[in-house]
Amino acid sequence: SYVSLDLRGELDNAQHNILGKRHFDREYVLPDYQTVLKGFVRLTPWLKKLDDKKLRQERELCNFEQASPDPTGKGRFQRDKTEKTIEKNARGGISKDESGNEDESEDFDSDEETDNQQRKRLLYLKEEEDQRKREIEAERQTLMVSVERFTIPEVIFYPSDAGLETKMASLPQVIVSAIKACPSIYQSALYESIRLIGGACQLSNVKDRLCIELRRLIPSQYDLKIEVASDPVNDAWIKASSWLQHNPFSQWSLSRENYEACLRPRERPRVCQKMLEKQHGRLI
Repeated sequence: SYVSLDLRGELDNAQHNILGKRHFDREYVLPDYQTVLKGFVRLTPWLKKLDDKKLRQERELCNFEQASPDPTGKGRFQRDKTEKTIEKNARGGISKDESGNEDESEDFDSDEETDNQQRKRLLYLKEEEDQRKREIEAERQTLMVSVERFTIPEVIFYPSDAGLETKMASLPQVIVSAIKACPSIYQSALYESIRLIGGACQLSNVKDRLCIELRRLIPSQYDLKIEVASDPVNDAWIKASSWLQHNPFSQWSLSRENYEACLRPRERPRVCQKMLEKQHGRLI
């Protein structure tokens, strides 16, 4: 999954192109607990074919650049001829020269295997192995994953699109409301100190998309800086653990009995604050 930077364009692409041929289409291979113990995501056959073609072209270009220049062009002709000969021999075992005469010097009945025969045999075995792998992959149970990859993360920015209550705030709205609740003297610094943690931060483009959404909500005179934690899943625990190593936990906590002793919920923050001040602590 990923966060889209152009949702309208992605949806238009999905509407006008065939399923399986769009750049965001993927196949999720279900585990059968025999050959596949854990599900995984792979390219669709069409995209896999295009990817293999691109890699093959890059490899050929790299080999061409590394080869020595041949002004006469005979070297290229000889390489093409050799490749065709190898392909024919892998199928029939007999090749022909330019005049059409059979070349029996590469007969498979020879006691000693030549380099060409070994190369042809390996190519033939590789083709059989690739065919076997394709048959196994075709038999696996898969689920097509398409627009879900970028429409599901949209709930972070527009909860109403997922059928949630309209009064439920999005992530950008929560950030802005939290900073506005602080004294105005600190707001500029807080907009430049936004740090993203949590599993959802591992989605691609989440930082860039959040910048776009926040820029629409905050005043233009404020600078905006967002950073993503290097370990978003465990970052909150790591920072809290590091902080508590230098600050006694008793100064920042209350027992449940003392908290529930305040009968009026509205008075609980004030009463708890006084209790913590006696312990030389305060509410965060």
